[in-house]
Amino acid sequence: MRRRPLPVRETTTKSWRNLCENEWAVYAIVASVGALTYSNSLSGEFVHDDIPAIVTNSDVTGANPVLRIFENDFWGTPMSDPGSHKSYRPLTTLTFRLNFALCGLSAWWWHACNIALHAACCALVARAGAVVARLQRPFAALAALLFAVHPVHTEAGYEQ
Repeated sequence: MRRRPLPVRETTTKSWRNLCENEWAVYAIVASVGALTYSNSLSGEFVHDDIPAIVTNSDVTGANPVLRIFENDFWGTPMSDPGSHKSYRPLTTLTFRLNFALCGLSAWWWHACNIALHAACCALVARAGAVVARLQRPFAALAALLFAVHPVHTEAGYEQ
């Protein structure tokens, strides 16, 4: 006995359901959307606060000893200095220093690392939605997709 083919609408709906039931497929899709959304930044340069936070920061470029990172603010100014911003982010500064050690001041590399980290965070949002918030996987994926493309993750910039 031969089965009758499903109508196109049912086939499409079933294939989307199957895709949403595969957690790794959801993570891959969400991460890909997150990466593609910001891939246009790869051709960008360092701008605005990137200059003092990365390019001229002695904690990042290796001019200061590594332990100085734990004494300085995010911008490389000693926390005890009255002019310090008091923004203490040693883990971020350490990752900047690692980026600098790996690729110097190649803006493409820095943007590629940020895109990869954003993609990983997007997948983690999908995972947290499904596991922590106990959302059904399609709703967790939708929440993660919103996170992936939301403009709150960008900064307004301008060309000089």
